[in-house]
Amino acid sequence: MDEVRAEYEHLNTRADIDQALQRYKQSNADGESSTFEFKGTAGKGNIKKSKDKFAKEISAFANTYGGILCIHKGTDTTLEPFTPTEVADINTRLEGWLHDWLQPPLQGIELKPCDGVFIVHIPQSLTKPHRSALDRDYYFRHNTQSRPMPEVMVSAMYRSQDYLATSLSMQLHTHGGQALVLRLDLQNESMIAGTKPRIVIQIFSSQSGMVEPIETSKHFEFFSDSYSHPFGNIPELFINGLIGTTDRFQERILYPQDHFLITCFLKPHTRKPLIETVRFFLIRADYFFLEIPRQIRYFLIHMEEGLPGQTIVGTIIATGSEQDAAGILHQYLNAISADEDTTSPSEVEPEEEGE
Repeated sequence: MDEVRAEYEHLNTRADIDQALQRYKQSNADGESSTFEFKGTAGKGNIKKSKDKFAKEISAFANTYGGILCIHKGTDTTLEPFTPTEVADINTRLEGWLHDWLQPPLQGIELKPCDGVFIVHIPQSLTKPHRSALDRDYYFRHNTQSRPMPEVMVSAMYRSQDYLATSLSMQLHTHGGQALVLRLDLQNESMIAGTKPRIVIQIFSSQSGMVEPIETSKHFEFFSDSYSHPFGNIPELFINGLIGTTDRFQERILYPQDHFLITCFLKPHTRKPLIETVRFFLIRADYFFLEIPRQIRYFLIHMEEGLPGQTIVGTIIATGSEQDAAGILHQYLNAISADEDTTSPSEVEPEEEGE
């Protein structure tokens, strides 16, 4: 474990943060270092106006040696916690923003609230450089300062990449209540090309029934159930779809900084009304390139209840890699249990009519 990651795990109380601040003040008056930064909101409980400076620090840490960003309500040198109400709101916002503040996105950013203060761990990127998605500038860390990166440094970082780095995003929606539409965006975040691409999608829900690509699909085909089932011992989980890209798709090349945007229309494999009744889908995506080992992403998607025939766009409520599978499965089981509780018939006995 690297030193930055170890310090992040050590910061669990306000006392831990105060100790870190005093330790760094022995070297710098502001209590910061090349891998540690305090950023306050100057008494404001809303962090919207501070997004630019947070994104700047995250970009700088990702492009240098990684680091820890401490977000609080005071000034940049006077630590002050947010109120409990503010913590709940800010935590939700930060969880979404942290994935959108860098271009290309950085995997592995961690966030935890700590006695009214937020601690963000930014790992050193293996796919640098990353720019702030807000002001579109690249930054690096120099001593205790985050500075704009010179163009020559940006170019050198791009030229130094000699491995394929990719990311996958997904959208799922119903089409008239009769079909599922799956949209995949496979992004090449590196400076080398990816060849022989292959994608395998497994779709799960709490109801039985299968879907398959429509006959005119250019990229996907229906697979048999011989593919490994990662949740075979979970009775509340049925496999609804097993599809993979075709041999023709493998002829494509994903060039540097480019992406594949792929749409797959799925129809019911049987007459069972699966699509209109499912509220939560759990999707596993395996994707491969000749240049890298298999990558795995999980997506937990909530489908709002709508009118018959209405198009419903799913909301992704959790996503992660293979190491996050157990946690996402736990979220799925909790979600369907809560959904069943809210939709089950009332158990209150009807009152007897008076004589």
